[in-house]
Amino acid sequence: MDLLSIIPFDLILMTTGSFNRLARFARIGKLYKLIKMARMAKVLKIAKIKNKFMKNMLEMLKISAGFERLMILAIVFLLLQHVVCCIWIFIARFNPGSTNNWIYVKDYYDMGDLELYVTSFYFTTTTSLTVGYGDITPVSVTEKLLCIVLMIIGVVSFSFATGALS
Repeated sequence: MDLLSIIPFDLILMTTGSFNRLARFARIGKLYKLIKMARMAKVLKIAKIKNKFMKNMLEMLKISAGFERLMILAIVFLLLQHVVCCIWIFIARFNPGSTNNWIYVKDYYDMGDLELYVTSFYFTTTTSLTVGYGDITPVSVTEKLLCIVLMIIGVVSFSFATGALS
């Protein structure tokens, strides 16, 4: 976009022989498409090299397809747990004046950020993998809605993992 802003369109279009210059200018778009195609080819080449690298690593480490799926599922699960954990903390801290959240009810407001993160990660993990232990409970309506979504995601991911690994 910056390149387009410095091109003097008024000089190109207002001078004599403007049609020829305009036709030449129209070819710049084709050049841009050509550059874009070359960049796309480079990305595909990198993806192909990455695919070869992964195949070689799997052969060298003797990792089966089932174990590979399990590892990918575990990584995705941990990433989703991290996101939900951050959302759980964000919901509790969204209204700083309110004491109607899980942090204040359980007297966790004096905790440091890392300890609060670990507590939140513990809660999201026990809620999504089991039925929870009941030591940390949702208090506000927003927290309860997030827990409902988290439990549904836990059931769906457990079902998916069972189906994918069998």
